[in-house]
Amino acid sequence: MQKFLNITQDGQIIYTQHGKPFLKGNMNYFSLSHGGNYSVIAVHKKNIGIDIEKIGYGDAMAARLMFTTDEKAWISGSNTRFYALWTQKESILKADGRGFSLSPNSFSVLSGCAWETDTFFYDNHVITCAAKSPFKIEWELISAKELMGV
Repeated sequence: MQKFLNITQDGQIIYTQHGKPFLKGNMNYFSLSHGGNYSVIAVHKKNIGIDIEKIGYGDAMAARLMFTTDEKAWISGSNTRFYALWTQKESILKADGRGFSLSPNSFSVLSGCAWETDTFFYDNHVITCAAKSPFKIEWELISAKELMGV
């Protein structure tokens, strides 16, 4: 993370009451996620959230708990759509800062959502970023050693 966040010592990362990490004394916000074969990080000047999931078999119980009626209808048995919605919901919960203390089915990402999201697919994984204002995704594939500054 040193490459992207310039963390040089313990104590630079502090947490909100809901556990959202941020950098002490830094104007950049960040979000981390890992899923399947990859880890991802998003850095922005405003609150941002990111989530990555490997596409597998959609979880019917999770869909009942996390998704609104219109979202459940939109999924219609599609694993790709399930994971696209899942990552959108989770990235918004992370960006918001309240995490799962905010009920995922209290808002729909399909209509009237106050968050900007960008979803893309990479190597059978779904990645979504969310922020309150428009943003641009720039990405690069790096090794874990390079990410940690080793």
